[in-house]
Amino acid sequence: MKSDVETLMPRAELCPVSYIKDGRQGIGFIAQEMREVYPEFVREDEYGMLSLNYNRLLAVLYVEVQELRRTLKDKSE
Repeated sequence: MKSDVETLMPRAELCPVSYIKDGRQGIGFIAQEMREVYPEFVREDEYGMLSLNYNRLLAVLYVEVQELRRTLKDKSE
């Protein structure tokens, strides 16, 4: 049976990338890659440009951190 985390956070090799835009350094995910795992988090505008909704991603990551904490606590007991 899948846990809530496995349902919400499919296992994938998504790695953040750093970039420079308008002379400022940033970090993020490649929307094309994220769309393969979480298509509902990615929006495509009328010009074909993709953008990622990080607010929705944050909720999934929060659940993942909670699950990791439970796992670590169970292993330490």
